[in-house]
Amino acid sequence: MNFWTVLAVCGLMSSALLVEAKSKTFRELITNKAVGSCVGRCGQSGTDSTKPCQCNLSCQTYGDCCDDFLATCNTCNGRCSASYNNKWPCQCNVECPSYDNCCADYDALCLGVTTTVKTTPTTTTTTVATTTPESFTCPNDLFGRYPNPNDCHSYYECIAGQEYLMNCPPGLYYNPDLQVCDYLDNVPSCQ
Repeated sequence: MNFWTVLAVCGLMSSALLVEAKSKTFRELITNKAVGSCVGRCGQSGTDSTKPCQCNLSCQTYGDCCDDFLATCNTCNGRCSASYNNKWPCQCNVECPSYDNCCADYDALCLGVTTTVKTTPTTTTTTVATTTPESFTCPNDLFGRYPNPNDCHSYYECIAGQEYLMNCPPGLYYNPDLQVCDYLDNVPSCQ
């Protein structure tokens, strides 16, 4: 039986798959990497119905991940502060450092931590007026994200009333309307 017959029986009439399916058996199609890959698609939002497999945050729950999902999407890209999910090989939430199960890029993508290179020091004297930064307390022991009143490059993540200071990646600013790190043009409160 070829794959076209299976598609017709299931009622799936994807023309892209039908064209390829006419010359291949079902086994050839499901083992062909060209059918679907997560390269360039990790962390996509929602389901992409034009693709035969998915690379989103819930594909493991629904069993429709691409074959290369775990190898390719072992990253915090699009997952910072996502809830714990035991189906992911690594985590990207504020508790992952405590459990030593953070993805390798957690610090860079979720905390905005970058590696610095030591340079030869130069002496510069600058007088800076100091002000006491506003303190932050999570309102009413709630969960949520709140802008840092002292710095647009960071925000507070509240978990059961405990505040955690989170840094946006370099070049991004916290957008309180969308509750994500965003480009400066999209964050009027920081301009």
